[in-house]
Amino acid sequence: MPLWGRSSSSPSTDAAAASPAPDEATSTSKQTPQAADARQAFSRKECWEARDVYFACLDQHGGDAEQCKKEKEAFEAKCLVSWQKHFLLQKQYRVALPS
Repeated sequence: MPLWGRSSSSPSTDAAAASPAPDEATSTSKQTPQAADARQAFSRKECWEARDVYFACLDQHGGDAEQCKKEKEAFEAKCLVSWQKHFLLQKQYRVALPS
C-alpha cells in the first residue's frame, strides 16, 4: 500500500505533501511581517514616556480627558493597543485602591 493510504502518486510526493514545511513544523506561532513591523515601530521607552505625560495631565486636570487630547494622541500613537489597555486598566485599578 502506498504511503499515507494514497494510491495514485509516488511515496516521495506523498511524503512531501503530507509533512509540513520545516518552519511550520518547528514554529508554534506564525508571525506576519506586519506584526513584526508593528512591534519594531513602537519603542517601549517612548511609550512609557507618553503614558507618564498623559497620566500626569489627567491627574493635573482631575481626570478630564478633554484637557489632555494632545497627550492622549501621543500616548495612542506611541503605544500598542494592548499596552494602552493594560496601562489604562492599571491606572483605573490604582485609582480605585484606598490610600
